[in-house]
Amino acid sequence: MTRPRIVDPGATLALSRRTTRRHFLLNPDEARQIEQCYWYCLGHAAQLHGVLVHAACLMSTHAHEVITDVRGEYPRFLETFHRNLALCTKAYRGWPEEVFNGRSSGVHALLTPEAIVESIAYLIANPVEAGAVRYAKDWPGAHTLAAHVGTRVIKVKRPKHYFDPDNSKWPEELELRLEMPVALELDYGSELARERIRERVRVKQHQAWN
Repeated sequence: MTRPRIVDPGATLALSRRTTRRHFLLNPDEARQIEQCYWYCLGHAAQLHGVLVHAACLMSTHAHEVITDVRGEYPRFLETFHRNLALCTKAYRGWPEEVFNGRSSGVHALLTPEAIVESIAYLIANPVEAGAVRYAKDWPGAHTLAAHVGTRVIKVKRPKHYFDPDNSKWPEELELRLEMPVALELDYGSELARERIRERVRVKQHQAWN
């Protein structure tokens, strides 16, 4: 039996999901179609379910996000987000099977400002810890840097794959703003919060190199 989920409106959460058998289905492509699909699906689901996105990173076999579940709808948000991302990926890759593995999404509540900083820094440094690039800024796929938290607005057009342009529920273009978590804004202020994230990213990168 699936364990009951605790859904707490206003909670800040770290999310993750892996591809089936760790196939490289989400690998960055030269045309950046997978990145476009990811940001579009994430932005659409966030708008639909009242979720604030603080940071996100799409690796070749898994995805990470840090969000705030304003309305207490994160299970529905995950369903919408992962379903659309999977269908768009299948259409683009010509993949005949499932995209994500059968396990539930990883969901971890971030209960303190320090936990939020650590989770965002982990997300940013993930390409380095995976050995894919030397610096987080060099990851060619969808990613977040410390400077983006609370400042970056991603404008993304509707992907050409899967989404019906004649269906009004799929806007031609949407915006996704990477918001500063309220807990960090209150405890540190935006600039200091970004600096604390940068410092933790630097530490994690050095640990990965070592």
